[in-house]
Amino acid sequence: MAQYAEITHVGGPESATEGNWVMIPVQIVNKWHHALSLRCTGHHTPQELFIDRIRDVASGETWYLSGLFRMPNHDVVVLIASWFLGTDGQYHLDDQKTRTIKLTELVPSFSEFKITDYRAV
Repeated sequence: MAQYAEITHVGGPESATEGNWVMIPVQIVNKWHHALSLRCTGHHTPQELFIDRIRDVASGETWYLSGLFRMPNHDVVVLIASWFLGTDGQYHLDDQKTRTIKLTELVPSFSEFKITDYRAV
C-alpha cells in the first residue's frame, strides 16, 4: 500500500500484435499533505524502461502520464512503480502495479465473394 504516491490507474490494451506500439496510461495521486517530488518508472523487461519521469506533484493532485513500447513476440507483464524523494536526496519505492498484455496474432480472414448484380455488355 502506498504511503505517499499511490498508483490509482494503469491502463492499456488487453492484447496487442507483435511490433505494434502499446500505450500505457498511468495515474498517480500524491497522498501526502505537502507537495512531493515523485518519480514513475515502467518496464516490461528488466532491460527496457519505457517510463522514467520525475515531477513535483502538489498535495492531493493526480499526475497523469503515459509511456509507449513496441509489443514483443510474447505476452508481457508491465510493472509500474511510483517513488518519492526522501530527505536523504534519494528516491524510494512507494507503490507498484502490474498489467498483463497478451500477444495476439493477425489471422487472415476470407469472406465469401458473391456477384449480386449483372449488367449486359
